[in-house]
Amino acid sequence: MVNDLYPSFNRLNIFLYDQASSESHKAQRVLHEQRRASKLNSKLLMDSKRIWSLARKKNMQSSERRTHIRSLMDIIRGKVKDIVFKHDASRIVQTVVKYGGEKERNDVAVELKGSYKDLAQSKYSKVEIFSFSFPHFFSYMLLVFLSFLS
Repeated sequence: MVNDLYPSFNRLNIFLYDQASSESHKAQRVLHEQRRASKLNSKLLMDSKRIWSLARKKNMQSSERRTHIRSLMDIIRGKVKDIVFKHDASRIVQTVVKYGGEKERNDVAVELKGSYKDLAQSKYSKVEIFSFSFPHFFSYMLLVFLSFLS
């Protein structure tokens, strides 16, 4: 029925179209990877996303998660302010705050000190403020609230 309406529409044309489509898709993928690699902190983001995908899984032993969180913190230490304002990278910091120990939370809080107001106004990183607002993070809540007063 389709061949009656469109005589040039046959299996050979579909096969050739699919081949051309897959080749152009591969070219687009390569171009996308090149653009991603040319951005600032691309190596940092790629490495941290790889480890973050392991650390964020629900069904995991706490000791295994702890090793992933430590290695993730080793990668992002000193650069938390740079990545927390990015859409996809802010999830990395959220995971460190959620699953990390007291040391990791302290490191993140110290690095973000003085920029809590900017975090609250940011589209992607305002969740970090809520992460530090839970009752068991009382010392961090004080840091956050004092930064809004100044």
